[in-house]
Amino acid sequence: MKIKYDKRYFTYSFYIFLLVTALMFVYKTLDNIGGIIASIGTLLDSTFKLLTPFIIGFVVAYLLNPYVMWIETYIFGNKRSVFKSKQRRLLSILLVYFMVIGLITLAIIYIAPKVVNSIGDLINRIPEYFVQAEVFITEFLQKHELDKLYNISAYIEKYIISFMNRYDLQNIDVAISSLLKGVMNITTIFLHYILGFIIGFYLLMEKEGFIADLKRFLRALLKDETVEAWGEFAAQVNDIFSRFIIGKAIDSAIIGGLCFIGLMILNIKYALLISVIIGVTNMIPYFGPIIGGVPPVLITLFDDPVKALWLAVFILVLQQFDGMVLGPKILGNSIGLSPFWIIFAIIIGGGFFGIAGMFLGVPTIAVIRLLLLQFVDKRIQQKETTEI
Repeated sequence: MKIKYDKRYFTYSFYIFLLVTALMFVYKTLDNIGGIIASIGTLLDSTFKLLTPFIIGFVVAYLLNPYVMWIETYIFGNKRSVFKSKQRRLLSILLVYFMVIGLITLAIIYIAPKVVNSIGDLINRIPEYFVQAEVFITEFLQKHELDKLYNISAYIEKYIISFMNRYDLQNIDVAISSLLKGVMNITTIFLHYILGFIIGFYLLMEKEGFIADLKRFLRALLKDETVEAWGEFAAQVNDIFSRFIIGKAIDSAIIGGLCFIGLMILNIKYALLISVIIGVTNMIPYFGPIIGGVPPVLITLFDDPVKALWLAVFILVLQQFDGMVLGPKILGNSIGLSPFWIIFAIIIGGGFFGIAGMFLGVPTIAVIRLLLLQFVDKRIQQKETTEI
């Protein structure tokens, strides 16, 4: 008996088979989604660790490039210069590297030990500070009879004292042990940064070649007009980020130096540590002064309330000087964002990526704003052209 072949049944069966296979694949994927996400996370983490020296090298090259170009143009690039193009670039990079490595060495030799000693002394005094806080709050409540009115003493006993007990000497020893364990990994970190500086050196030396190769690769895939548009946009993004990051770094370094001088005059304890905190947190617009100013004032309050008041006034005056005089002169209108969008960028960036997000969120929002403005201008131009 001859079996009749029906092409439609075969097609339907094949489609059903594909559908069932797809459903099984989706089911298995969803059933093991936790393991898949964990595997992807492990893969990304391993890839990130592998590429860490290249990421450091790119950041080093990006941050030092403006200084290299300035030295190459104005010091080794004058008409009387006897150096060729490659020689000027090499000398400029070596000079910048010499200055940066020198500053890092000075910081490690003179600044880092004092900061570490201040942190260690501060950690050892944490139990004492909690005892002082407990005594002050208890006396204040008893004086105004608030503990009887609201039964606050029970809450103090339950939360403040228990929180103080968590930071006894035993836990401090654990914290110090964890710190020492972290120091054991310093060799790997040091090696990453050494490789990063080496990679950054070659990126600075050959950056024009890398950019030319990238443009040639993009032209092989895209239209020339698209490549040129992307190049112009990349230049605008680079201008926003470089002006903001470099300008804010210079501004914060000056503020940190002025803070140290002022605290030495006021004879404030932990002057160097506080100045480092003020300088670093000053990189964050608007919220930086609050983040950096409140902890030092609270720390000083336990030692000397009068000095704490003077410190608060000094930090306030210093931040006003930065916001009204120094910041505008160094940064100008490098971002072009209103205070509303800056605060929005800080909150969103900080919520997703912490301190780094609070800092980088501002230029990122500026880039998004640039994209939207270009899109709107292009659409309006197309609309006007169509109407004509």
